[in-house]
Amino acid sequence: MTPDEIKSAITGWCSQGTDIQLVEDRSDPGADFVLGLRAAVHGSAGTVPVEVRLDQGGDRVTVTSTSTAVAGVDAIRSLLDRRPASVYGDVEVGSTVLTGHVYTDGFSRHTFMRT
Repeated sequence: MTPDEIKSAITGWCSQGTDIQLVEDRSDPGADFVLGLRAAVHGSAGTVPVEVRLDQGGDRVTVTSTSTAVAGVDAIRSLLDRRPASVYGDVEVGSTVLTGHVYTDGFSRHTFMRT
């Protein structure tokens, strides 16, 4: 898939009644695209911020979420606990960073939503 096709697929999935919504579409040097999303936290009314980035020439989409005042460490930890082994998290004092990768050669709604 081309970067434009991947970006179009992600933005389409966000508008199909999923627990993920598109918040921002921006450009960054060295990236084909960077999307800001909000993901619902199951069992909670809260959401967590998610950044989706495809670096130019990259073979994987990087999905990252960091705890904030709105989405605390517990919300990120809940999200991390439900994710497959390909998603990893780093817990630091006062924050949690959750990162996963989806390789573009097998990119599908299923692989993206599981990340």
